[in-house]
Amino acid sequence: MQTMLKTPEFIFCQQDEARTDENDFLYFIAKGKCEVRVKDKFHDRYEEKVARVLQSGDHFGEIGMLYKCSRSATVISRNYCTCAQIDRANYNELL
Repeated sequence: MQTMLKTPEFIFCQQDEARTDENDFLYFIAKGKCEVRVKDKFHDRYEEKVARVLQSGDHFGEIGMLYKCSRSATVISRNYCTCAQIDRANYNELL
């Protein structure tokens, strides 16, 4: 696991971002808050909504990492954040 210190408005993952080895991580929030945004498609437009605010103790990124698919939401830090990230190989070893 790697520790990360991120500034406000840092984008951890982008919705519909293609999965690669460089962005294939599961994140754990130790300190700070992150916003989960989801783009909904309507007949003629897209609308982005804040689905949830993640806080200390929460995690994200597991769907894209476990199922090897594109990201299902955008996650952005609201303030200074301390997080841990783990890649697929280390996650599998941990299991």
